[in-house]
Amino acid sequence: PAMCSSLRLPRGGWTAPYAVAPDTLINNELGWKTSWFDERLILNGALYQENWNDAQIGALDASLLGGIIINGGDYRVRGLEISSQGRLGNGLTIDVGVAWNHSELIREAAFFWADGTPINFSTLTDQAGRRLSNPAGVHGSPLAGAPPFQGNLRIRYEIDLGGYDAFAQMGAVHQAHSLATVDRLTLDTQGNSIYYDLPPFTTYAAALGAERNGWRVQLYGDNLTDERAELYANERQYYKSITVNRPRTIGLHVSYKFQR
Repeated sequence: PAMCSSLRLPRGGWTAPYAVAPDTLINNELGWKTSWFDERLILNGALYQENWNDAQIGALDASLLGGIIINGGDYRVRGLEISSQGRLGNGLTIDVGVAWNHSELIREAAFFWADGTPINFSTLTDQAGRRLSNPAGVHGSPLAGAPPFQGNLRIRYEIDLGGYDAFAQMGAVHQAHSLATVDRLTLDTQGNSIYYDLPPFTTYAAALGAERNGWRVQLYGDNLTDERAELYANERQYYKSITVNRPRTIGLHVSYKFQR
């Protein structure tokens, strides 16, 4: 997560800490790898909980005219990942992967006034009367850059064509919405919140190819629908800047694998 707010508020503003404590990440995971029906079906997965305490985040201290590192709050992340592969015979293979992720802030970061008094954001409002919130994330809010769901699918068909090992495949990747930051307090120069909610997206890809005697030729297409997926957004240049995925890409790949 990232936080950027000068907090030019009463009582001399906020004071940055003199030192930063180390953050700790403890991961508890239960995983499995299984195969069924003479390995025609492979099913793997993992169930996990991560405890991330004193997460180190970036902040803007106006008195220092620059950015600093401070300790944020504590996060708890719970998730489930499953990957499977099914070989259906006659050269057909299906791969599926899904991941569910639930993250939440269980302890807010501590900020202090210049006189050492803790800042209680719930009692503060801006000039427009808007209630202020902890810029490092409010209790129960998710991590930035942590979509609650991701999934992918690939279908591949292989066949022998006159001595050539030919194949055709297609696939899709889906990602749910995610947050660019946990900071609900900071506004950009146009007065808009930088709490950007990046929308979900789905991309598709396909390939055709053949190989023989170490040579391989493949015609491929990535992001076939030319989806403009928003991967990240920030206002570091004083306007909303969005990082998107690569546009539709179609190409021909030729390679040779040398034999020992």
